[in-house]
Amino acid sequence: MKCVRSTRVVLNDLRENGWESMLAEVHVFCEKHDIVELDVEEAYVNPKKRRKVTEITNIHHYQVDCFNDAFDWLVQELDNRFSETSTNLLVGSATLSPRDSFHDFSLENLMSLAKLYPQDFDSGELRDLDKDLRLYIADVIELVVR
Repeated sequence: MKCVRSTRVVLNDLRENGWESMLAEVHVFCEKHDIVELDVEEAYVNPKKRRKVTEITNIHHYQVDCFNDAFDWLVQELDNRFSETSTNLLVGSATLSPRDSFHDFSLENLMSLAKLYPQDFDSGELRDLDKDLRLYIADVIELVVR
């Protein structure tokens, strides 16, 4: 889940701060390949409706309507693939990992994982599980400390 969060942070950072560097790369590419560049301050002309005058500039179209929309789409796609339920499931599963001497053991995450299975845990069983997990986590921590 750290990877998903990190990816979201990087995508948001690129969306907010990546335009200038990407535009600089486009300029270098155009110069290298002898491609005529658009004047970014001119009015944008929609290739599908050339006669219709738009109220936006080329820079607005490419930065807001293309660049930012692409990042918004990527973040939305990430959110769709990792819904709150699937995120909770992954976090809860990661909590069970014995890596780093059960460093990620968390009562809250384990209880959230159990709550994802209401057919398997009724309210009484959740109370019992809470008590059992507290004892188990204390035992694991004591074993690791020794």
